[in-house]
Amino acid sequence: MTRSHKHFRLPPLKAVQAFEVSARLESFKTAADELHVTPAAVSHQIRILEEHLGVRLFERERNGITLTEEGKTIYPNILAAFELLHESVAALHAKSQEKTIGLTAGPAFTSKWLAPHLYNFKTHHPDISIEMQASLDIYDFRKSGIDIAIRFGLPTINENITCIPLVEDAVVPVVSPEFIERRGGRLLLQDIKECELIHDRSLSMVKSGTPDWRTWFESVGIRNIDTNNGLFFNHADHAIQAAIDGAGIALVRVILATRDIKSGRLKIPFGPIIPCGLTFSALIRQNAPNQAEIDLFLAWLIDVMKNDVLDVSNLDGGDAIAELLRI
Repeated sequence: MTRSHKHFRLPPLKAVQAFEVSARLESFKTAADELHVTPAAVSHQIRILEEHLGVRLFERERNGITLTEEGKTIYPNILAAFELLHESVAALHAKSQEKTIGLTAGPAFTSKWLAPHLYNFKTHHPDISIEMQASLDIYDFRKSGIDIAIRFGLPTINENITCIPLVEDAVVPVVSPEFIERRGGRLLLQDIKECELIHDRSLSMVKSGTPDWRTWFESVGIRNIDTNNGLFFNHADHAIQAAIDGAGIALVRVILATRDIKSGRLKIPFGPIIPCGLTFSALIRQNAPNQAEIDLFLAWLIDVMKNDVLDVSNLDGGDAIAELLRI
């Protein structure tokens, strides 16, 4: 037999909510803070509920409030009702987000590699949306809505996160075609002493002891070059752009420069290519409601990154880049 509630008029939801929060926090003032109203407004809603039910729900005491016996009787069911409401809304929200991937990556990687490639993912998966946040912040995946964080170096691993190494980066000299033309159409290793050096300091900000121009010169046996001179950038994409604009010869991170190398905006005039000992990784949220979409994106990311590096390795001066693959 179905129970009928038509003879019982339910109290205003706002009053019931004020009761639930006040009973849970044992304070009208604290409840007011959570509800973003004044304590007087909370007290008013409690009086409305008490008048509706015909009973007192709280004892107003000097040091706060306590539930009456009537309040204690109805509180567990009201708490359960609100928890069920929250769960239902959360489930509905999760359902609506199943085709959305929350993604974050560093600003330089986002601008130089990820953003130009995302159209490719959307072409193959037009029904999946990407919510992108270019940031190096450490996220609580569950609370922030982030599903995948692409990080470089030594990522912070929290609970319920899977870390998947992608590819080790390296440094390589690059220069614009226009810069080479200004020097008569060719640039030899011995000419580097006459070139403006562009320095990318972003690696040393991640880990000390990473390769720089001094390391590179030692590897080729060149001495007596002042590596304290030149143009210095603390963002990798800025150093790459300076090289594109013909400001000099830059020692840049290979992965971030692949698109510009493939397009011909940058040339690798000579080697060597030196691994930097730092890896790009994908941090993946486990047991997410959109796990199928996350898996699709990860498979796409690995495939595109692998092919991108292989494409560069087939260009002049790019042979050693294939050795970077760690996928």
